[in-house]
Amino acid sequence: MQTGIINWGLPVLLMSCLLACGPEPEQQQPDLSFQQPDTSHTVDPGLPQEDVPNNSNCSTIDALLAKQLPSGDNPKLPVYEQLCDVAVTQVYHSGFFIQESPDGRATEVYVGYPTATGEGGWLNTGYPQPQRGQILDMVVTEWAAYKGHEEITKIEPPVLKGTADVSTYTLDLSAGIVPSEEFESRLVSVSNATVSETDVKGGVRMDYGTAQGVLLFVEEMSTVCVGATVQVNEAIIIEHDGEHELKVFSGQESNVAIDISTCVEPEEYDDSNWDFEDWTTSNPPPGFINQTDDFNATQSTSFAHGDVGSSCLLTWTSKQNQDFLAGHYKPAGEGGDYTISMWVHDEDPNGRVRMAIVFYDPAKQKIETKYASKYSKDEPGWQYLTYTRTAPEGTAYARIFIRMYDASDFTNVGYATVHIDDISLEYTPGAP
Repeated sequence: MQTGIINWGLPVLLMSCLLACGPEPEQQQPDLSFQQPDTSHTVDPGLPQEDVPNNSNCSTIDALLAKQLPSGDNPKLPVYEQLCDVAVTQVYHSGFFIQESPDGRATEVYVGYPTATGEGGWLNTGYPQPQRGQILDMVVTEWAAYKGHEEITKIEPPVLKGTADVSTYTLDLSAGIVPSEEFESRLVSVSNATVSETDVKGGVRMDYGTAQGVLLFVEEMSTVCVGATVQVNEAIIIEHDGEHELKVFSGQESNVAIDISTCVEPEEYDDSNWDFEDWTTSNPPPGFINQTDDFNATQSTSFAHGDVGSSCLLTWTSKQNQDFLAGHYKPAGEGGDYTISMWVHDEDPNGRVRMAIVFYDPAKQKIETKYASKYSKDEPGWQYLTYTRTAPEGTAYARIFIRMYDASDFTNVGYATVHIDDISLEYTPGAP
């Protein structure tokens, strides 16, 4: 990583005096101190006048954010916008983040991930790597997005204007501020967060203040457990696949402190309540996990498979995917077949469900997720659903979940309901 500072500055004022006649009188030199640039943070203040941007043409990050990008997975748009006096708040292996003021909008300048051959990254930019705290002027020539995260992907060589203390730019989320589009690319901190879920999209979910389930992704994350206390001194808000998360880049792991002494013992799950007869707890019942807050899993005695006992009534209010997860990891081996089955009572035209299997390796890291091809049908009486899938290489465990979907007039009605009962997961070993 280069550490040189951008070698740009202000012109030197040249003065001369030509006397018409007579001897040259003694002259007092004018005070030009007000014209001298602050060179305490630069190597060489010299640069031709014409190369310094004219700040009367300044644009804003808001102007970039307002631009309509083309459709597609990773759209790009040619632009020509001059940003003035933006502060570098964070630098990482593939780019840097800029912000207009302590409370202003922010964005990323992405320069590319360096490869083993040296291609990409800072070697291809044509200018030294900016440093945290520098104040820059720059001309933006390409605006883009990756996985929903908007960013600058091409600029002309930036001009160094000075330096600033960017610790004052950090937004404290601790009271319960949730990452959002408004704060994308901002430098943020969080105090006294508690891990509520691990192994989610490669990160963990945290609760803090009034915020719940906020995703934290650390490129080199240490061991984390549910209940751990997290202090995030600095992170950047990134959008990835429609969700805004807190991200800490490789090499900056010291910005996160994790106290595992507050961890709670994980609940031990089994498959003893897959017939939904135990309701010592509800929403969810024993043995199950509600993956989101937009549905309820409650006891029903009105409909039960076999007309005795209880079933589980799923009621959901969101069009986003809702998953009802069995907590039990079913031990097994690779190459055999898993067969999941359940009974469904679905008389609601506005919703339907289907089953899924998740395969895990010996460390309980997810290998893949497979969904049944058949959904429940809107019809009276109980219907039997079953699905079989061969375990992939490396499988040591499997779990199942039920996914809920909107259908028909869900938007107007606002909810859907389906009963489920007597879930089973059977494993048939493969040939030796």
